[in-house]
Amino acid sequence: MNKRLAIILSGLLAAALAVWLLVPKDQNQITAAPRVWDAQEEGASATPEIEQFPVQLRTTVTRFAEAYYSSSYDDDHPSAWLDRTLPWCTDAYGKELRSLYGSGSGGNTWAEIESMHLVSSAQGLEVSEVYRSSEEATYLLTFEHVTESDDGDGYRPIQKIVELENTRKGWLVKGWTDLSDGPTFTDQIAPTDSPDQEYFVD
Repeated sequence: MNKRLAIILSGLLAAALAVWLLVPKDQNQITAAPRVWDAQEEGASATPEIEQFPVQLRTTVTRFAEAYYSSSYDDDHPSAWLDRTLPWCTDAYGKELRSLYGSGSGGNTWAEIESMHLVSSAQGLEVSEVYRSSEEATYLLTFEHVTESDDGDGYRPIQKIVELENTRKGWLVKGWTDLSDGPTFTDQIAPTDSPDQEYFVD
């Protein structure tokens, strides 16, 4: 009896296996993996093309701001900060900046900057796109102008509308407008004659 049952079970298993091998598989299961792979390939090739363009503009905006607020007591000369902005702005705007600040005061007199060991920087930069075409673009830039010196450290929150132009050299800053409300510092405030009428802690 047990031998007959074993033979019957073996036959049923063999029949089930034969049916499973003969039944056509679900086509969705066969094509699903290639379909996902194709989408990944398309995404991998398309993403850089989409992201590369605005990344270049954002880099220009942030590098220009960092250069503009990069004056330091250990610079080779008073207008070194101005020289650092030139690769990131148009020739016309570079000439305008030189005509305004070419004397190199850049804020306090150079003697004061050296004696106070004053260092200026732009920190926490955030860039938001306002408008962009193939020829020009506008960005909102938010950051803190930070000053560090022997007499104390301070900061000023700043907002700028930055305008860019697509030139033969690439995207460059052609001007910006200050939207800041005013200076905010941790300690005593003292005015200077810097390009944006900025302040640092006295």
